[in-house]
Order: sequence, then C-alpha cells, then structure tokens
Amino acid sequence: MTKWMDVVAGVDFLKSDSNVSNLPIIVMGTSMGASTALVATGEDSRINGTIAISGYSDFPNVFIDTMKQYYIPKPLRLLEKPFITIYLGLHYGFDKLNYTPINSLEKFNNRPLLLMHSKKDRQVDYYNFIRIKSRAEQLGIDTTTLTRDGYEHFVIQRNLVTTPIEDPEFCSTILNFLNENFSN
Repeated sequence: MTKWMDVVAGVDFLKSDSNVSNLPIIVMGTSMGASTALVATGEDSRINGTIAISGYSDFPNVFIDTMKQYYIPKPLRLLEKPFITIYLGLHYGFDKLNYTPINSLEKFNNRPLLLMHSKKDRQVDYYNFIRIKSRAEQLGIDTTTLTRDGYEHFVIQRNLVTTPIEDPEFCSTILNFLNENFSN
C-alpha cells in the first residue's frame, strides 16, 4: 500500500539528473506493479503518463475476485470483504486504505493512461480492468486499451515474455501510446 513511494523516489532521482530531467516520465508496471504505477501517478503530478498491465482496482476486490475462481458463493465472498479491509487497516494502517489504484484516478488530471489486460487472466480477474477503465472514463481520463482473449497475466504471449518485440500487437500498442502522447 506504500510501494508507490518507491516510484516517487525514482521520479526524484530522474528529476535531479540534468541529462533527463526535462524528459516526460511514464511509469509502467504489471500486476501489483501496474497498481503501484497507478497510485504513484495519482500521488505525483511529475509523472506524465501510465502504462498498467493487468493491474487490480483495489486489494479487497482482487481477493474477492479470486475467491470467485474457486466457486465460493457470492454471499460468502461479500461477507469476507469487510474482514479483508479490517485486516489491511490493522496491518498497514487505516490511513493507507485510500491509496488504491481506483481512487488514484481521481488525481490523474487527464494524464494519459494505457490499460492492458487478458480477458481470462487467472491472477488478476478481468473485472479489475473493467472497474479501472469505467472509472477512468467517468473521470474523462484519456485512456487507451488493449485486451486479449487469452489467459496471459503479462498480456504478452507467454512464449514471448523474454522477446516482446516478437509480439507486434503488444509492442505497437505501447509505442503508439507513447508516440501519440509524448513525441515532440
């Protein structure tokens, strides 16, 4: 819940280096890294854009969504949610509970966002993508998306994780997002 501060430390470092301090800063992450990138962007206006791959909307919902994959009935899943929130508050501090990816969108101030997710992702359910995308649209955030029908948590084809250049759709989506929003 506080990992976003590590991203801000990285931004501080980049801004202190005169060789790169004038370049736009775009944060990119996958899974928890995507969610961390979203929160960091909401908290630090020096971040110019975000690429979030398979991010979750908030931890209680990702936990509940995972319970669904194990066929736990909806009433039981919903009963569990307050206990998850209480646990997180006790563990991290209740003041940290507002630092969620979905809440951070309110502070984006229309900085561009690229969301990518696989529709059958078993680690972070696709509903997280829908929640984040819907909230971004409600707030008028300039949002680009790429969804895939497969199970790949990293969105990129599993056999190409170490050679992403061989996945032209994945690469061109990211490059087009960067070119459309940050090229001079």
